[in-house]
Amino acid sequence: FGGNTSKSSAGNTLTNDLHAWDSSTKTWARLHAGGSSTSLPKGRYLHQAIYDSARDRLVIFGGMFVDFNLGIQEALSDLWAWNFGTGRRLINYGSL
Repeated sequence: FGGNTSKSSAGNTLTNDLHAWDSSTKTWARLHAGGSSTSLPKGRYLHQAIYDSARDRLVIFGGMFVDFNLGIQEALSDLWAWNFGTGRRLINYGSL
């Protein structure tokens, strides 16, 4: 989930893309979280993500958001989850 598309500050774009690794085909597949851009997490980097095997979901916490054009930087403390079993979209559990 998320990340930075470029190593140079001139072309940086933070993403809120979600991908899953298919070990049989050795390829990444993009998962579509659904919802509008306002109901999805901000693109970010330096966030933490874990796989919760008991609930078959990816849990994403915090990170940094930067708007490179406006020079805005924001520390994030939000919590999101993607359920792999049902393919449910990212759910926002709010800020901690």
